[in-house]
Amino acid sequence: MRALVGSAAALCFMFAIHCRYLNDVGMTFQDYGFWIGLGCTVVCAIYALLGYHFPKQTLGSGQSATSSGPKVWLIWLLILASLGCVSFDYFDRHYNKPVFSGRQLITSYGLDPIAGQTFWAADATVDSSLLTQYENDYKIIIIIRVSYANVDEMTDTHINKSTEFTITGQPISIAIPIVPNSSNLSFSTAAQNLLNFYLAMLPNGISPDQIFSLSDVRTLGGQILDRTGITLPPSTPATSPPAALLQAPAQQ
Repeated sequence: MRALVGSAAALCFMFAIHCRYLNDVGMTFQDYGFWIGLGCTVVCAIYALLGYHFPKQTLGSGQSATSSGPKVWLIWLLILASLGCVSFDYFDRHYNKPVFSGRQLITSYGLDPIAGQTFWAADATVDSSLLTQYENDYKIIIIIRVSYANVDEMTDTHINKSTEFTITGQPISIAIPIVPNSSNLSFSTAAQNLLNFYLAMLPNGISPDQIFSLSDVRTLGGQILDRTGITLPPSTPATSPPAALLQAPAQQ
């Protein structure tokens, strides 16, 4: 009994640390599966040890044969629960991904000057009709970055993000202001720039402020659903799209 109480206290402490680390992020299905599987495994291990160290007692004559050790069926139940959690986690990470039959979700995209301002907005239109099955659990955002051959796409931190948008099943227009000297993007001043647009889906409770690179989308339980890009001429300054586009906005 002391072993079970001690293990429960340790699990509660670890769970509290986990929640404190997440802060207001929220728990994903993977998190629930991890903690349920861990709890079942720990309890199963304790019961197995109790069964090994405290086998059936030798009873005197006239006494019925009972066992002071743990029930075998409970150990098997915990083992099956642990295997179920592990199987769910594996399936979710490798196979439970949105499939859209090759249809492009970003239907239009480009750069436009903002009326009355000297800076830009990267805008994209998303066809959310294929995402309605995720509308209760996810939000969508657009992420943009300038592609460089010597910078890893997934770990590049020079990205700009939109706010999150609710999946409505209708076309959704999303814009990201690109303000000179405050933008996180880095445009080349000597060569053409490939500005990539990424459509990402984030679980409810995950804020775009928690995304510092594309790899964070997957780490926090989201998915990158679509990607496209537009080529721009060299830019000066490096934090802003080319000034020449003010007369000829780039659109696809």
